Formats: sequence, structure tokens, C-alpha cells
Amino acid sequence: WAAKSEDITVTLLDGKTKEGKSWVSTPQDIAKSISSQLPDRMFAAKVNDTLWDMTRPLEGDCTLEFLDWDSTEAQKIFWHSSAHILGCSMEWLYGAKLSTGP
Repeated sequence: WAAKSEDITVTLLDGKTKEGKSWVSTPQDIAKSISSQLPDRMFAAKVNDTLWDMTRPLEGDCTLEFLDWDSTEAQKIFWHSSAHILGCSMEWLYGAKLSTGP
């Protein structure tokens, strides 16, 4: 992917822009360029209004919003992921079969 990398412009909610590389730069990288502590407070991001993992590379020019605990969407992501971890733990510890999927 790095071979296909191009310079991109990331526009933040306040209108400021950051430079990055497509298929290389991540929301976490952009957050680190703003403040070293910012990535630690964020659960996820929204890229062009689409939920995005903090470590997923950006694909091109985009708008970027960071989601912290105050965001309802971040809370839903956290509780959903927590449910998966709890389910995996129950299956591993107790041999439970909580569900089977396709």
C-alpha cells in the first residue's frame, strides 16, 4: 500500500488541516500530531462521516472527527466491543457456546 501512497489533506472539525499520506497515515497519527495525549482519550474516529478505527489508514483527502467517551457513538463502540470480549471469555473459561454464526 505504501507504494500507492499520495499526499492527502485531512480537514478537522474546526476547519484546520493536517497533511498525511494515503494508505499510511491513520487517525491516531493525526491525533498524535495535535497532542501526544489526544490518542489516549479517543475511542474511534469518523472519516467523511463514517466510523473508522484509530489505526486504520486513511485512503485519501477527508474530513476527520475524533470520538471520545462523551460521544454516544464511542460509548456504543465500547460496549459492543466489551460484549465480544465478555462472550469470548465465557466461551474460553467455561466452554460456553453463546452463539454460532454463519
